[in-house]
Amino acid sequence: MALAVETEPGAAGFEEVREAIRSRLGPAAAPVWATETEELPRLPGGKPDLPAIEAWLRTLRASFDQLRES
Repeated sequence: MALAVETEPGAAGFEEVREAIRSRLGPAAAPVWATETEELPRLPGGKPDLPAIEAWLRTLRASFDQLRES
């Protein structure tokens, strides 16, 4: 499971967010990794562009996996 979050300066860090998810939803719901961005891709109407976000996360995850293997 992955987590993508729009952040602002001073926002909670990944471990804090992960712990909040774990305490509310259980350990299985806690993301293994996360990324943050100032702005998620959006559709013209302002809703998150889920296919674009999924593609972006796949690319990031592949890069993450390559770094772990080297």
